[in-house]
Amino acid sequence: MDHSTENRTEEVVVEMRGSTCIITLNRIKKKNAITVSMFTRIGEAVRDADKDQKVKVILLTGTGNMFSSGNDLKNFENALKSGKSMSTAAQESRTLLLNFVKSFLDCTKILMAA
Repeated sequence: MDHSTENRTEEVVVEMRGSTCIITLNRIKKKNAITVSMFTRIGEAVRDADKDQKVKVILLTGTGNMFSSGNDLKNFENALKSGKSMSTAAQESRTLLLNFVKSFLDCTKILMAA
């Protein structure tokens, strides 16, 4: 895994190396758990790389010795504390995750996670 992003403050770091777009989850202290903003940013980065003709491969990786522990459980807590109804919070989460997954399903480039 790429450790060169460990000191950056962005939660998602996007960089090009040749014809490879590397999307790095960068929350090493939280085992790269994915926040709401990260779900959005990762999806945007995949869609942007898919449109870029210079990109041949998209690599999704994590800083440190692991890829990702998955969804940050604070996302649930924050949704409940937002003051929105449970129904509204659930619908927003559904839309967020559908857009995230759709970015992978629609991708026409070689997409790897490591």
